[in-house]
Amino acid sequence: MDCPSISPLIEGYLDENLTPDEQDAVALHLAGCAACRARADDFARLGAFLREMPREAVPLHLTARIQRQARAGSLQERLGHALPVALATFCSAVIFIWLAGETWTALQDRALLEFADWFVNAPEILWQYPGEVLTALAEFAPISRLLFTLGSALSLWLLAQRLVDELRRPQAA
Repeated sequence: MDCPSISPLIEGYLDENLTPDEQDAVALHLAGCAACRARADDFARLGAFLREMPREAVPLHLTARIQRQARAGSLQERLGHALPVALATFCSAVIFIWLAGETWTALQDRALLEFADWFVNAPEILWQYPGEVLTALAEFAPISRLLFTLGSALSLWLLAQRLVDELRRPQAA
């Protein structure tokens, strides 16, 4: 290996962070190159000097303040990403509540209750006249409202799951 390719590996060699093959290649080059060996010696002396320097203790209030700011920043970031999902979830909940109320009101219709009572008391009619029974059910039952309410409930569920996932998502580094 030549000097330009060895130079970036010297620090890793001194810290023993290279692969065994790289360690051997750098050692072989340093044995034969006085300039790179001098550079490696300079790095070694600098590392020893830095390790011998006294370390300043970090004030406790500084550590607590940095942690508090990091938590606040990550919460703001997560809420910022989740806000559109939260708004869509809220709107979906309002629509679901409205549709469920309308459907419940429609299900309370007297004719529908009489139809259901008639069906329970004479179930054999379904088998004798299935087409007429289904037509009558379609006239009395609010099927479209039921379907819209179920669709709204599904939409609300999916959006709520997305909101929870968004809030639980780890922050980007």
